[in-house]
Amino acid sequence: MINFKHQPKLGDIIYSLPLIRKIKETTGEDCNLFLDPISPFFKGQKAIWTKQFEWLAPLIKDQEYINECKIYNGESIDYDLDKYMNTSHLTNGDRTSIVENHFKAFDVPFVKGTDDRKWLVASSHKYHPKVIISRSGNYHSKENYKQVLEEYPIGERAFVGTLQEAQNFISDTRTFIQMYRAKSAKDLTNIINESNLFVGNQSLPLAIALGLGKKCLVEESEIYPNCIVGDYEAMK
Repeated sequence: MINFKHQPKLGDIIYSLPLIRKIKETTGEDCNLFLDPISPFFKGQKAIWTKQFEWLAPLIKDQEYINECKIYNGESIDYDLDKYMNTSHLTNGDRTSIVENHFKAFDVPFVKGTDDRKWLVASSHKYHPKVIISRSGNYHSKENYKQVLEEYPIGERAFVGTLQEAQNFISDTRTFIQMYRAKSAKDLTNIINESNLFVGNQSLPLAIALGLGKKCLVEESEIYPNCIVGDYEAMK
């Protein structure tokens, strides 16, 4: 049995899963992931609440390389995944991969295209948008979403995120878009899996889209462009 622990940034948790899969494949041991509600990177505040955990955990548990996913409560830990925060992804302007940096943190060999191959599974969804758009409040640059969206009719595109994020996106782009409010991370994963293209910034939905092996057109952060994984293309 191997126990992993991670701080509660949801996107970073998704990016840590290829390392867990690699260690599962290498050792054959059952792998448990514990999510720490109190992280030093959030100044000791309880950053992941029970509802957030319940929103995320079913998706994590669906992955065949995960035995259990639980809230951390003092269990013995073999891999403290917060260690990845000390790797080079924090260098300003360094285009890199949070996935690879989890490997670097523990000196685990990383093979691009193999160790970061599709790592999430999904089920079918009743909605089938061709394009999924998401734009959270962080990691903005000066990309032109409107130009990209004009290639797709309104009925073929859907925005995922919070109501405020959707309202901000419509205001910023002056483009109408349908919104889908995911009931859980698993539901979010399923609807993203139905699409042909993900368009958005560095966020949890991007992490999921990359984990599903989707083509991603990304509003890349000028400061921390650290999500270079799989079929990733920065917006021009």
